[in-house]
Amino acid sequence: VCSFVSSRSEAMGDRSDPLAKLSKKLGTCHSRGDFYEAQQLCLSLHSRWKKKDRRKAHDILASGARALLEREEIIAGSELAVALCKEYLSDGVEAGEARECVARLDAIFAAYPRVSTRDDEVFADLAALHAEKVVNHAMRWYKRCDSVSAEEVKDLHLWFAVYLNDCLGIASAFKVVQHFLKSGDMQELAKYLRSIVTCCGEGEEDLFIAKVALMVIGAGIGAPTGTNHAQCAKDAQSFLDAYEFIPETPLVHFIQLFIKALSQPLLLQRAPLASLLQEKYSVALNRDPSLAREVARIVNLLQGRGPGRGGAGAGGGGMMADMLQNLFT
Repeated sequence: VCSFVSSRSEAMGDRSDPLAKLSKKLGTCHSRGDFYEAQQLCLSLHSRWKKKDRRKAHDILASGARALLEREEIIAGSELAVALCKEYLSDGVEAGEARECVARLDAIFAAYPRVSTRDDEVFADLAALHAEKVVNHAMRWYKRCDSVSAEEVKDLHLWFAVYLNDCLGIASAFKVVQHFLKSGDMQELAKYLRSIVTCCGEGEEDLFIAKVALMVIGAGIGAPTGTNHAQCAKDAQSFLDAYEFIPETPLVHFIQLFIKALSQPLLLQRAPLASLLQEKYSVALNRDPSLAREVARIVNLLQGRGPGRGGAGAGGGGMMADMLQNLFT
């Protein structure tokens, strides 16, 4: 019996249960190595059950996706997972079903094969590409479903950051850091950066630290939902605390003082202090133009002047992306 059959199906042993039927038929397909037929079988059975019982129809897609992924059939399994996400989006999900829907997706992501132990770049590229497609579709549903918590969104970003690094290593560093930032897990972000710091040029570690700390701050400053400057500063300080063994350089001193400036209780105190630090440490900031521009964007927002020249709208997404991209090029 295939491993993907749900416990409730096994307990019932009901011949009319679609998952029990699917188990037997997929077992035959798998024994022949006909994974395309297995995928089409899932889609066909799902289509028949969609109007009878939507939850069972969802279970069919999720079970098929897991079964295929467990057998390292990345494309076929991912396509079923995408189909499930699209159905969540198109049909909507009742509040009472949200936890069950998230659990299906969690089980699918857990079934993705680990590739770090394999010497197969093509397989690793394929796994990363199709996992990202599923994550993107899942995120669209997560963000539209009021019953999905912010923590669940962060957990998915964290899972994908770890999985992407497992697949592609340093080649995926740009995207990995972005997803760690979105996960809000400063401990894991710091741990990851320490693990790849050897790719920096000599004397470049402080530049890594400064850019990522500013991205943590910049992700909140000027956000359309309103800015909690103290929380931005707290998150950035958590990143520094988790990093350990921070080099003593003018650039790092600037970041430490900049965080303290943002932690001031009054906006009237924050903006002048930030501006003063920007001027005092201009030489250190000008080591990298993207770094200086991001500091200028944050200071302008603190002073109520908008993002300023070169700003990328709320959150400075374009500018921060440029700044991060420069770390790995």
